[in-house]
Amino acid sequence: MAITLILLAVFLLADIFTKYFAEVLIAKNDIVTAIPGVLDLTLTYNTGAAWSLFDDNTLFLAILSLVASIVIIVFIMKNDWKTKKIYSLSTCMLLAGTFGNMIDRFLTVFDLRDGVVDMIILNPLDSLWSAIFKSSFPIFNVADVLLVLGVILLAIDILFLEDKREKKIKSNINKQIAERNKEESKDVEQITEANEEEVIVERKVLIIEETTYGKSSSE
Repeated sequence: MAITLILLAVFLLADIFTKYFAEVLIAKNDIVTAIPGVLDLTLTYNTGAAWSLFDDNTLFLAILSLVASIVIIVFIMKNDWKTKKIYSLSTCMLLAGTFGNMIDRFLTVFDLRDGVVDMIILNPLDSLWSAIFKSSFPIFNVADVLLVLGVILLAIDILFLEDKREKKIKSNINKQIAERNKEESKDVEQITEANEEEVIVERKVLIIEETTYGKSSSE
């Protein structure tokens, strides 16, 4: 659980601080080149979801984010960093991303912010999207990145790792059962040998007693 809490804190703080610095350092709708041809930064406020879905339905999206966070917390309680690393990392990303945007939405509901802060423009992705769909790729934030990566990692875990993990667990269980049966059979053999030794000893005692009794009788 300690690893989970640390990652949640790191991911969430990364989202909060990048939004804060975007508001402090960049004027609304200005574009700042961070890496020429690769990464631009700006400042926009989104009152809906990606691609302007549910635009101006911030309260609904805030409540939806809250419900989603509660559901993810239930799943995150199953985190096991020894046997389910990808799953555990994905749930941390999903919760941090959901919670990060949820904070913005509730701040917007109470008129403390104009919407979810978005600031990242990834130029290669934007160019590819424009060539295919004739529109710009939505500006996004760190929380969105965490959500996308979390979904991808969770899909990888479910599709490729979960079955292997279950087979490994079953194999370990079968090994434990086999070892236990082996130990039990050893115990049975030891008990049988001990019983046989007791029988032999009893027979020897009986023979000695009969011999002694026979000698006494002949005298």
